[in-house]
Amino acid sequence: MTSIRLALPVLGLCSLGLIGSYCSPGDFKVIVDDTGSSVSDDTGVQLSGFDGTIEGTVRVQLYTMDEEGEYVYKDWSVHGDDWPFGGLWVYGFTEDESSGDETFYANQSILSPTQAGDTYALSVKTGQTDNIWIGAQLDWRGDGIMGTTDPVGIYPLPVSVTDGSTVTGVDITILAFWNPSSGGGGGGGWNGTGGGNGNGSTTIAGDVIITYSYAGGNAAAMLMDTSMQGPYYADLTTPEPVGGGAEGAYSMTVSKDYGEMNLMGCHDSNYNQVIDAADQCGAYISEPNVDGNPIDVCCDNNTEADIQVPLGDYELDLVPFVRLSGNITSELGALGNYAAGSKIYVTALKYRPVEDVDVQDLLDNSYDYVEFNTDDLGTDTSVGYGLVVPANTVLYLVAYVDDGGNGVVQEESEALAFANESDSSYGRIPTGSQSQTYDMELAVVVK
Repeated sequence: MTSIRLALPVLGLCSLGLIGSYCSPGDFKVIVDDTGSSVSDDTGVQLSGFDGTIEGTVRVQLYTMDEEGEYVYKDWSVHGDDWPFGGLWVYGFTEDESSGDETFYANQSILSPTQAGDTYALSVKTGQTDNIWIGAQLDWRGDGIMGTTDPVGIYPLPVSVTDGSTVTGVDITILAFWNPSSGGGGGGGWNGTGGGNGNGSTTIAGDVIITYSYAGGNAAAMLMDTSMQGPYYADLTTPEPVGGGAEGAYSMTVSKDYGEMNLMGCHDSNYNQVIDAADQCGAYISEPNVDGNPIDVCCDNNTEADIQVPLGDYELDLVPFVRLSGNITSELGALGNYAAGSKIYVTALKYRPVEDVDVQDLLDNSYDYVEFNTDDLGTDTSVGYGLVVPANTVLYLVAYVDDGGNGVVQEESEALAFANESDSSYGRIPTGSQSQTYDMELAVVVK
């Protein structure tokens, strides 16, 4: 068994590292064949369904942050030839917009990633959806667990294929915080007194009990906070078949200072050699089939803390993206009042915006964007936009007018708008884990 101790400051830093690279619809191509079929959903509505293979490359981009909180990207040379993290997990999914729950249709683990990037291929055939999102997650600590704060990348457009084709070029970039002195590790010495061990620590131990037919794969016991973020501590175990299921012993020595926490466990039920959000999970039980969470880790050792899998609504919560939306207006009133051929771009930028930037550079450095031809907007005084962006990161939400359509924005006397009232922030916003609305008015900035 391997016990992992995770410090809170590390969790905080990692929560900023969820990112997906922008890739426009023209960046992938469809290789057509003739193997598609039509299906119906439970209501009898005819669906074309999804039938095809998605291929692409997952890359990890290192970053750190300067004193002003801006991202500074690092070259892989800082690590020489070493790979400092664990594996990658690539998954095809849909999301219920009302509940935020994901349904996974295919996944693939990459257990020995490379600095140059790694290819993947997901084959999906289902009648439940026409479109599938593609995401990837990095095991930042190398503990074999895709935790809730491990960095995520997302392809910003849903992929659709109905005829058995192969869609290529669905590439994803994951932004990973670079800190050569941080990472996972075993629990060490403890400071202070009290706790079950009298030295500031408490031991939690028991069995992970799998109640369905077991065909192999590790399981993990995990200590989560009461909002189900984590794990703060974890222990991997390989269960042994028992009756119609399996059991595996675990033990964690944890800080008594955490107080009330949730104790959960997950089994590698998709047999991809990582613990991830698509796996079967369950809770600490006070007796069979009874959820005993939360537990108090402040005081006595608990060496009979069994975990039942599956039980309750437990999972490694994955928030791959959020949606930014709103309305764009103009100080000119009608959006068609700009010069003929003008365009409006609403961008979610990776970097702080600069003046006199080529539109193509702007789009290449956006997580997502939308564009509007002002000639088509006529007397409309507003137009709605919607963007898909990585959750739990920082970006710059900016709207531009390319007045006259010369391919350059933020020239002198060209209008723009930031996502908040402070121009000094350049539209800098944290995306968080909830969708957000920002209305913006295009205006010429007086210098």
